[in-house]
Amino acid sequence: MNCPVQSTLRASLESQREPIAILGGGVSAQGAVQLLKKIGLPYVIYDQNPGRGSMFDLAATKCHRWVICSPSFTLEHPWTSLALAQGATCLSELDFASLYTTAPVIAITGTNGKTTVTTFLADFFKNLGHRAWSAGNIGRSLSEVIVCEQPGPKDFIFCEVSSFQAETSRWITLEHIIWTNFAPNHLNVHATLENYFKAKYRLVGPLLCPGGAVFCGVSVKQAAEQMGYVCPNNTHVVQPSPSAPGAFAVAPQRENFALIEAFCQYLHVPQERLNAFAQQFTRPKYRLEDLGIVAGNHYWNDAKSTNFAALESALQNFLNESVIWIGGGRSKGENLTDIVPVLKNRIELALLIGETGQELEPILQSVQIPAVEVKNIESALKYIKNACIQGKTIVFSPAFSSFDQFENYMARGKSFEEHVFGLR
Repeated sequence: MNCPVQSTLRASLESQREPIAILGGGVSAQGAVQLLKKIGLPYVIYDQNPGRGSMFDLAATKCHRWVICSPSFTLEHPWTSLALAQGATCLSELDFASLYTTAPVIAITGTNGKTTVTTFLADFFKNLGHRAWSAGNIGRSLSEVIVCEQPGPKDFIFCEVSSFQAETSRWITLEHIIWTNFAPNHLNVHATLENYFKAKYRLVGPLLCPGGAVFCGVSVKQAAEQMGYVCPNNTHVVQPSPSAPGAFAVAPQRENFALIEAFCQYLHVPQERLNAFAQQFTRPKYRLEDLGIVAGNHYWNDAKSTNFAALESALQNFLNESVIWIGGGRSKGENLTDIVPVLKNRIELALLIGETGQELEPILQSVQIPAVEVKNIESALKYIKNACIQGKTIVFSPAFSSFDQFENYMARGKSFEEHVFGLR
């Protein structure tokens, strides 16, 4: 949905002759390249990986008045700072893409649940007979969707937005916003909890179109009040559902479904259609996925869990069971002692993997939580086998980033799945 400011920005962008600088050579950058080619504007890709692009230095800034930033290029990144210091206009990929579509963009953000909500809504609205797509942080850039699908004003784009994308966006106009929840995350980048909140809060300020609505979880409202932020007038604070259909029956999916339900009710979608589709929906992999009973224990794969809030939500489903927790990975700047109340009285043993394992072991043992550092997934499962552990619920919900041992959480989830099924 274009506004006058976007139209002016688009005209200014297309009138200049210098090539556009693209910072980063990943998925977002490749989508921006497709769109730049379509509108006939030259570009240069800059990336620290020599196979993707050139290095961005002071000399390079003199060749560009416009810069498109991939999500990893935050405002504090040296290249972004350099471009801004030299007077360049910096656009996020979302900003740039939004200049070339009249389709309403619904942003989905939050600490957890973004991908599930985005995927469900895109699939559901297709099922209702609309042209609808998922885009953004979910894996397909907004630019690519606009180029390949040519969405119009009656279509729907459900765009997953990370805190990095939100922080650097200035001009995209959002039809509605779904903010699932808020908990500590990415503090290694944002430094403080308030900075992390502020990055996401940018979406609900000038980027929300007139008449747009915000749907948020209770934790978002609480964080806003604690930090002195005011939510827009048309904000709907949604309580988690006590029950939910199909794949949404477990925590934290009940919270996700409540937000989906509130959004659909706002658009007057029939409840029976929503419930029927939810019954058949399969949520994305590695989100508390039931692997069944293998070699005498019940295994759950929650490899997507990358923060303490995700771990806490997972453990809520096993309050009356004997749980062995497998977790750990690369820290994202959180205080490791904050995991203690999440685990205390909820697990009987922690098997710790990854970079945080060595530091976590004495922290947990000091508060009488049995803990053993086992290095990796394979070692964790060997420990269970060698200790003749039987009849337990084994929850793999790492609560930390996967990047110490894996390319991403998908690779981590696949590895756990393969090792568990290998026990057969």
